[in-house]
Amino acid sequence: MSDPQRDLVVACAQSEPGDRSTWLILADWLEERGDERAHWLTLVYGREVPSLLELRAFHRWQQSQPRFFPQYQHSDAGWLVVRPSPRDLPELASLMPHVWPTQVMVDVKTMSECRRLLRWFRNPQIPPWGQIGLRIGITLFERVSTDLWGLPLRRLELLPDAGFEACEWNVDLPELPKLQSLSALELVRIAEYPLRQIWSHSNLRSANLSAVGTYALSEIPKWGAAPRWHSLEWKLIDRNEAWQWPSLPQLPDLRELRMTNCVSDLFSLAFAPNLGALEYHGLDEWEPANMEPIVQQSGLMQLVLGKELRFRPGSLARLGELPNLRELILRENRHLTDADLVELQACRQLETLDLTGCRQLGSRGLEAVAAIPSLRGVGLRDCFRMDRATVEAVQARRPDCQFWFLD
Repeated sequence: MSDPQRDLVVACAQSEPGDRSTWLILADWLEERGDERAHWLTLVYGREVPSLLELRAFHRWQQSQPRFFPQYQHSDAGWLVVRPSPRDLPELASLMPHVWPTQVMVDVKTMSECRRLLRWFRNPQIPPWGQIGLRIGITLFERVSTDLWGLPLRRLELLPDAGFEACEWNVDLPELPKLQSLSALELVRIAEYPLRQIWSHSNLRSANLSAVGTYALSEIPKWGAAPRWHSLEWKLIDRNEAWQWPSLPQLPDLRELRMTNCVSDLFSLAFAPNLGALEYHGLDEWEPANMEPIVQQSGLMQLVLGKELRFRPGSLARLGELPNLRELILRENRHLTDADLVELQACRQLETLDLTGCRQLGSRGLEAVAAIPSLRGVGLRDCFRMDRATVEAVQARRPDCQFWFLD
């Protein structure tokens, strides 16, 4: 091991709790050498996009061309998202030659601050970054600035300014012909008119429709041709109101769907027949019948089920009906039991299982998942009822599967 490599390992061992940068650099170094342990480092440490501080760390350890991992990449374009504040932009510009590839996503707190920032972007001395995005705080009923019109934004996020419990976005979508991703975060409620504009935008491929009322959604069938979205995030604000899922038009290009606050017995995926990845969050107890919309998605390869879900006997066993399911993520589910893991033995094609933070699991559950012949990796970080000796014993019997465990 060379001196820089040894120093990097020492830095990992001495890193502060919560500091991911050195571990991610080590993962990148292992990936270069074809070491499969790189995947498990990113599974544990790579669920968030890197910060400017972490980019500095990559540069300091002479990782001038880090590939970065799928957790960092924009799902459509494969661009790393960096989120600096406006005052960090000059330094970020100086780091640009050392980072590949990059989308700049700038956090600004108010529209007035945004207008000042636009002058910086239009400075001819600034490198012409191919992907630019803004994350803007808007106050109650504030109009999205017309100064954005014509700017080559690829991504736009709107969120409530500090001090406001909710904002109503009921104004024109700016003329942004290159826009590919739009998010209205947290409590920015989207009214019917701007939702119709979002629906009809010709280039939009990724949409976050968080805080969309069911009334606005009920109007969608009247709007004509469906968009060519690849990725959609959906959070309903009227959780207990039943509206007609079957009336939604088909979205045949949709590959990624994240749903929050939906009621399982009113839940349907008929509008998205070709999903490859699904993430579902709710507060329900799931009966086997509630799995029906999921098991009908024969092309589903990745499934994330939220930490508040409770699974009745027989529910998880139905996932064995998915012929292409390769990755299942059940992170931080405090209701998950060993009996639930026994049911996962029906998933004969499963390769990756993430149980990080599932604190009710013990040795019986571990033995059950170890019996899945196709499994190649299991995340067990913060599974406090498991001990290292048990994990190592199972690992010895399954050398072809990596059990990632930190006590």
